Amino acid sequence: MGTKIYILSTMLALNLSACTDIQDGTTDIDSWPAINEYTLNHPCMLHTDADFTYVKSKLTRTPWSEGLDKLKNSGYSYSNYTPEAQEILGRMDDKNWSATFPDWWNNYTYFYEDAAAAYQLALRWKLEGDIACGQAVVRILNEWATTCKGLVRVKSLANDRTYDPNGEIADPNEYLISINVHQMVNAAEIMRTDETLFKKDELAAFQTMVKNVFYPAASDFLAHRESCKQHSWLNWDLAQMTSILSIGILCDDQDMINEAILYFKYGVGNGCIDNAVPFLHQDPDGHGMLGQGQESGRDQGHATLCVSLMGHSAKWHIISVRICLLMMETRCLLWLNIRLNIICGKTLMILLPHQMRNLCIVKKISPIPIMRIVAGSALNFLLRKRMINREVKYVLVGL
Repeated sequence: MGTKIYILSTMLALNLSACTDIQDGTTDIDSWPAINEYTLNHPCMLHTDADFTYVKSKLTRTPWSEGLDKLKNSGYSYSNYTPEAQEILGRMDDKNWSATFPDWWNNYTYFYEDAAAAYQLALRWKLEGDIACGQAVVRILNEWATTCKGLVRVKSLANDRTYDPNGEIADPNEYLISINVHQMVNAAEIMRTDETLFKKDELAAFQTMVKNVFYPAASDFLAHRESCKQHSWLNWDLAQMTSILSIGILCDDQDMINEAILYFKYGVGNGCIDNAVPFLHQDPDGHGMLGQGQESGRDQGHATLCVSLMGHSAKWHIISVRICLLMMETRCLLWLNIRLNIICGKTLMILLPHQMRNLCIVKKISPIPIMRIVAGSALNFLLRKRMINREVKYVLVGL
């Protein structure tokens, strides 16, 4: 028997009119999404021990041997690699910030290069057993753990642009530093399997750094305080989601893991699956449906970046969280299908980016999936994390 709820809001009533979960004043609230407790069997991000065992058994055969050769000669996987950790990280506009913060305004390049090196060296250590590569990874992780203190922040963007570690993010482009966070975190996840090489206190120091430096900005971005919640391109949301999910897995932080998963399902921005793949089209070749990503129609770099970031999240969902969402199996895979068709040179009908940007205006007045109402233990979590639209006014009485 469902639980009766009394709805004291015309806005909520409008949205509920399109919701099949609530009929005749009753709801199956007990079956609605809840905050889950996940059991993590490390390593459990992009790779498991079983994955490494399988690949190691194939390294003498093609294409695995060819892949290993490319890894060994990438330029970022040499055991003598020297990290260049930065105390304060910035990814900022040249004209507005280079004079104010000459040493910081664009030093994020050190981070993404060291992140790539840490991940690639970790793969070599795990696959080849090269202890020198493992030691190089630990050097990178330790240097960033002990050096990096935060992103460039200022007292007030409006009237005081002096540095303040507790102030506002100086430039919105700094949020894109999140694109590379999961790479370095993945390296730490791999290395944690050998506590003689990557000691517990070293892992703890790295966990503290990523939670203090990268998580706050990622979570803050997903709050989307701007008037149009879908203003930012999809890759911006995905960067924050992969950052939060990877940090949550590394730190065994259930709140972070749930934050990323619930945002994927119910978030206000384009990282929500209903906004990430907003349109489905019939395949002109007759092979079912194709999904159109929010950045379809942009350059291939951005469009395929979204597939990459979403793919990482999907793999972590399946490996770490032990779920394979129906919505992920459909919309995400249909989206990948359309990307492959475009890359192969097929001509497909898509909406241009500026047309898709206008969707946020329509969605303000329409009962759309992103406005679906969730309750139970997930409700307070979503409100606290600012992951459901605060403009939806409602009161639930007598639950």
